[in-house]
Amino acid sequence: MASHLSQVLKQDAMRVVVALAEFGSVRRSAEALNMTPSAVSKYVKRIERSTGRVLFDRNYDGMRPNDEGLAFVAYAERFLALAQEVGHRFGRDLTTGTVRLGITDDVGLACIPDVLRTCKIAHPHVSIELVVDFTSDLIKAADARLVDLAILSDGSPQFPSSAMPLASERLVWAKKPGLVVDGSAVPLVLAKEGCNWRARALDALAAAGLKHQVACTSPSTAGQISGVQFGLGIAPIPESVVKDVPGISIDETQLPNLAESQLALYQTAPDGPVVNSVRDAITGIFDCETSIELSA
Repeated sequence: MASHLSQVLKQDAMRVVVALAEFGSVRRSAEALNMTPSAVSKYVKRIERSTGRVLFDRNYDGMRPNDEGLAFVAYAERFLALAQEVGHRFGRDLTTGTVRLGITDDVGLACIPDVLRTCKIAHPHVSIELVVDFTSDLIKAADARLVDLAILSDGSPQFPSSAMPLASERLVWAKKPGLVVDGSAVPLVLAKEGCNWRARALDALAAAGLKHQVACTSPSTAGQISGVQFGLGIAPIPESVVKDVPGISIDETQLPNLAESQLALYQTAPDGPVVNSVRDAITGIFDCETSIELSA
């Protein structure tokens, strides 16, 4: 039984019990804890299974702690208060929990190692669940509270007005070393229609009077990089994504300059110690202000 209870005696589990006692609803508790309803339900089942007790009475309008549940809630409140007291007394950060972080497969993915390292050092008990997707889909996921934070790149739709600027960097022409652009059409490895980087590349070539030929189209930056490495053509990609990739060089002389690429941080989750710890790690890496307007 001791080994089973060790899974219960954690701050996340205790917070779930206290929230359920307060709100009487899985959905409202999940919103308050910045968790999914399914995660809250799983915690309750795990706790009841570990203790061998039914702690909550279920009915059509929610959940209410029974006598055993009320006793457990009292212990949970004492547990959380003691954890906070220990943290204050010894100056230790006891922030614990999981943050769902959305990233793109280009610039977002490139900066993630630094984010993870920073969070691990500053908040060892905070874990990050990564969701890799296109910027347009990450915006939808954040609005639906399926992710807490999202690092967006401007290769896709316009950023939400409440997104916080993180950084800008060069959008460069990535090519296979030795590939020469002659007087014929420039072979391109591009994202699909609707990508801002694709549009900028085509506009820049047109303004310079250069013809082009689309040699490869890929929905992902990883696919574009592979196309470049195979020698299929040249791709417009942010510098940080390709600068250290084997088999790729950056064209500095043959093609026109491109507008800079932008990154932004989108937060729809409420402020809290866990979410703030990851947000601060991200903004610290990009050395920008941490104030951010939350969407409704």
